[in-house]
Amino acid sequence: MTGHELLALAGQNPQALGALLGAPCAAALALQAAPATDWPRGPLAYVWSAIVYAASVPGIMAIVTLLYLGLGLHKNVLETDLLLAFGPIVAMVAVLWLVGRKVPISALPGVDRLGGMLLMLAATFAMLFMLDRTRIMVLFHGGIGSLLLIGLGLFVVFKFGFNRLFGRRPPAPPSY
Repeated sequence: MTGHELLALAGQNPQALGALLGAPCAAALALQAAPATDWPRGPLAYVWSAIVYAASVPGIMAIVTLLYLGLGLHKNVLETDLLLAFGPIVAMVAVLWLVGRKVPISALPGVDRLGGMLLMLAATFAMLFMLDRTRIMVLFHGGIGSLLLIGLGLFVVFKFGFNRLFGRRPPAPPSY
């Protein structure tokens, strides 16, 4: 099954897609009644973190897909299925808003990795978009210095994103 076939299957089943996108929103709404605990410790912090991940990963992938359709394939984004294209993004924003009202998102375990993943995706997309839009001889006409600067810049962005995604975690604050 290709990615296109998977998206077509999801577009043909809007009830299932709506249920998958609505589940993290419903869980975040249900947990609004939960008592505030000592953050970021406690098992409830992991539940909040799982809800954030369940909404953010499809949302980020939907953003990448929309950018690829619009910039890479030159397709009209308004001709795509609204639920399939914008549903994950709306669900991600709603969940992040709901979670942010109740707990500090940056204190949740593992959520700092989402920023690293987003940075890695953005750098990869920018690199692929740049390579798609330029001819390799155009880079060499600009000089080897510009090619080295572009390579160094991409390396720094990739290294920073990789460290944010897989790097060491900061030490936990002491508990009293």
